[in-house]
Amino acid sequence: MEAFFRTHSYLIEHTNAPVRRQLMDEINWDDRMIGIKGTRGVGKTTFLLQYAKEHFDIDKREEDMIVKHMWPLTIRPPKYAESYVIVCIDKYAAMLEIGVHLGRKMKTKAQSIKRTAR
Repeated sequence: MEAFFRTHSYLIEHTNAPVRRQLMDEINWDDRMIGIKGTRGVGKTTFLLQYAKEHFDIDKREEDMIVKHMWPLTIRPPKYAESYVIVCIDKYAAMLEIGVHLGRKMKTKAQSIKRTAR
């Protein structure tokens, strides 16, 4: 298992992929919020890490924040306190999204029940 972790760490450190995705040029990076949709494992985090390494001088702490933001779905937990803050904010935002979605769904259902009861 330790060999797997070493390989994972090595691959993350050397993400200077020879292929530059066309999407990188299509995104307006000046927008206040950017959403990149895709199923788990398609490379969204790697894509953003590649962009960050290409355009900013990121340190190990910032790299850890990008790579581990989906913990506990990642293999290893974050190394730094700042990464845990990002994880907590990400989970909080996800819960708000779910709450808003369920609230709207319940409101729509209640309205349809009210209409049929008349």
